[in-house]
Amino acid sequence: EAGEADHDGDYIVEGIAHLREGGQTTVVAMMQDAGKARWLVGPPNSEEWYVVAPVAGHGLSGEPPRNITRERGTYSLMRRGQASAACTGHHGRPELPRVATYVFSGGGKDVLWLERWDHDVVLGEGRTIEAHAVTFLPGS
Repeated sequence: EAGEADHDGDYIVEGIAHLREGGQTTVVAMMQDAGKARWLVGPPNSEEWYVVAPVAGHGLSGEPPRNITRERGTYSLMRRGQASAACTGHHGRPELPRVATYVFSGGGKDVLWLERWDHDVVLGEGRTIEAHAVTFLPGS
């Protein structure tokens, strides 16, 4: 409930990827709300999360460039890393033990989240939101 109409919703988590790099784990929750797919990305105790929409047909492969231009503008590489991966549920990722992760900033709150699984690249485009805008309810 961050006041972002494109990203707010009552999502059901369908899959989760736990990406462990050094002593920190980043969670990528694959969510759906009435056909609207989003990924919630961040460490569980973070003050900020990324809410990104999966981007199909992005045309990226291999090591990504330092700048990526999309319809909303140009994004610059802020951070990259290598993580061990453990995925559960309907996550849509390859069944590989390692992943390279990349965060690109588009200025302001715009963000790209990119995962490179060997030759497969998944990309999400969205916004940074404050953690207090995210509420988790128990599931069954």
